[in-house]
Amino acid sequence: AACVRLYQLRGDCAEAVSLALDSGEVCLAKQSANLLPAGSPLRRRLWLQIARRVLCGRRSDSQYAQLEEAMEGAAAFAAPPGDEALRVRVREAVSLLEECPQLSIDLLLPLFPDFTQMEHLREI
Repeated sequence: AACVRLYQLRGDCAEAVSLALDSGEVCLAKQSANLLPAGSPLRRRLWLQIARRVLCGRRSDSQYAQLEEAMEGAAAFAAPPGDEALRVRVREAVSLLEECPQLSIDLLLPLFPDFTQMEHLREI
């Protein structure tokens, strides 16, 4: 947490968010992203990074790219997560939308599995 605070003081919010997420400190990552002006494209990008970590788990961006490449044709074989897991994801998405007005549902939809049904997303 101390290193994240140092990056915040230096004004390096991107590094602060990345380090906070790597440390599992989502609240600290959100705080770091909110240090940027509300209309900043970087702020939006950092909030998307936070959303990806919150909704998809701990993999890094490079791991997501590798996973997407490896799984391109295999999506049909993936077992869908249980209803409760999807409900939790939907609640997390709603929370993120409330915390950052720059995020929208169309930015978060790609973070849900392809087999997610609309009934799971009604809360949003």
